[in-house]
Order: sequence, then C-alpha cells, then structure tokens
Amino acid sequence: MVVRRHESCAQFMDKNVTNFMSTITSNVKVAKETCTLCMLNMVTNDDLKDREELEDIKNDITTECSSYGTVLEVVMPGFMDDTNTKLMPGGGKVWANFATVEEAKKCKKNLNGRSFADRTVVATFYDTEKFLQRNFE
Repeated sequence: MVVRRHESCAQFMDKNVTNFMSTITSNVKVAKETCTLCMLNMVTNDDLKDREELEDIKNDITTECSSYGTVLEVVMPGFMDDTNTKLMPGGGKVWANFATVEEAKKCKKNLNGRSFADRTVVATFYDTEKFLQRNFE
C-alpha cells in the first residue's frame, strides 16, 4: 500500500498550515451551551418497542444525569403507535433538561464518549426553547 498526500492538499500545506486549518474549519459552527442535552446511541429501536425496558432505561439515564446536577426532565421519544413501525420525531434520541447551563456542561463532559449498553454516547447541547416546545429533530 502506498499513501501519498493529495496534490490539492499539498498546495495548501506548503503555504501555511494555519491557513490550511482555518480553511477546513471555517464552516464549523460551535454549539451554543444550553441547559438541554441531546444524546445519541443510548437507546435502540428494539429498546423503544418494550415500554417496561424503556422506562428502566429512562430511570437509569435520569439517575446518571442527576449525578451532575438537577435534572428537570428526560424525554425519549419512541414509536408513534403500537405497530412499532414509525418513529416519532426525535425517536431514538434522549434529551435531558437541567436547571443550569453549568450542570448540562458537566454532564456533557462526563457522558460524551462513555459507553452505555456497549454503545458510545454522543452528547451535544440542544436549544432549550425547542426542547420546551417539543420540537425534536
């Protein structure tokens, strides 16, 4: 196997590494820190089909998040009906709403990248107003 730097990359790298990095990251948006977190990889579609299992998972998540602050609410949208064929908006994601931004930051720092049921958790801040309006994406 032979690995070579692509020609278009080489022209940027030769000029200035800093300029190259700023070109790559110029469109990256930094998430605004809020009281609400959206977490991925905590539940599967199979988990969402079992209401008792879902309630147990929700309690576990609430307990874990409470280690980092006052949790006002945890929401885990599931399926729209008992046929388990169509997910509600945001289905499969978990939202945790905290009393303060600092508590949400602490929770995000500690949960992001950790394993939950052999899956790696991805935690991001989520607009609290959207959360309160139940505008799940």
